[in-house]
Amino acid sequence: MYRLLPKREKLAWVTSLIAANLLLQIILSYKLWLSTLRDFPMIAAFTHLDLAGLGFLEYPFFAILLLSLLGLIFKAEHALPWICFFSVSGILILQDINRLQPWFYQMNLLLLLLFFTKKEKRMAQSMLCFALIATYFWSGFHKFNIYFVEDIFPWLFEPLGLEKFLSTQPQLGFIAATIELLLALSLLWRMTRKWAVILLLGFHGLILALLGPFGHQWNVVVWPWNLAMMALVYLLFFGEMNIWKSFGKQLMQRPILFIFILLFGFLPALNDFGYWDDPLSFKMYAGTHPEGSIFFYKKEEDCFPNYLKKDIFGKDRKRLVIDKWSFTEMNVAPYNAPRILKRIGREICVCMEDSENSHFEVLTVSRWDRAQQYFDTQTCKDLLQ
Repeated sequence: MYRLLPKREKLAWVTSLIAANLLLQIILSYKLWLSTLRDFPMIAAFTHLDLAGLGFLEYPFFAILLLSLLGLIFKAEHALPWICFFSVSGILILQDINRLQPWFYQMNLLLLLLFFTKKEKRMAQSMLCFALIATYFWSGFHKFNIYFVEDIFPWLFEPLGLEKFLSTQPQLGFIAATIELLLALSLLWRMTRKWAVILLLGFHGLILALLGPFGHQWNVVVWPWNLAMMALVYLLFFGEMNIWKSFGKQLMQRPILFIFILLFGFLPALNDFGYWDDPLSFKMYAGTHPEGSIFFYKKEEDCFPNYLKKDIFGKDRKRLVIDKWSFTEMNVAPYNAPRILKRIGREICVCMEDSENSHFEVLTVSRWDRAQQYFDTQTCKDLLQ
């Protein structure tokens, strides 16, 4: 594929591809980055470091973010676009943790890997391959749960008219999760790598068909991400014979890269125990993320913009799911961690006059038992104290 394009080194094409993908995704979710254009609350990454006062710099920061990505597409050999991108990304995430989307987190880490290894091409490719294998592995692993096989998997195939059939065949959902996990492992070995690449291209093509304009027309921000992953898999794996040559030896010479081994390879395992957040665990369409909802009476409806009225359920006693609001306004999910959802609830509760009868609820689930769903409910009065 890259051989058909103007002559450049493979890693230069990889850098341009990642940057172009991020550019598209950021434009598609522009309200996430420009808080003055949205009603959804901004939530600082750390409660003791509130950068909301820098809101007047959001437009310059947004422009720098886009320009630095353009720099990485066309002039990645210069240090300036790298420094600008990482610096501004960090500030924007500190300002609003909702910007730390799974795709932004993953692609940022890939760019950081390229930055730290740009003088060691073999090491760079090996680390990038490890990162993609880990992404697919954890994505498949997290789908081993009843919510994916009974809810998400059948829903995905609704455009093909298969939802009812698949909802009665949960074993097919487990097979799908197993295939994704096995495809990740198949990328490790030379004799299975070619077929794994071909199947992964088909896998992403199917996702695009199901989520795209002829399917659910849902989550438009991940459409370019799927295309980028297809291109990355092909560029990094197809036809490669010695991806892991001297990998261990080179890794020992660059201890800083163990941070990426941890972030991609091991820390997502802590998610099941509640010690690592969903958006950082490559948990994609697993169906088990925490869900926040605000409950209120009709008189409090004016706290929300008119365009949300269609997403508010109930006659007198009303309910708004935070995911719905976030997707409707910003084209992305919120940062789905219980502590962050509660802080979103606190921001909403500021508007609620009847704080004793309005409450915020965070639903967490057990991957194997629906009966173990846990509802953490607090009145707005309690949240605001």
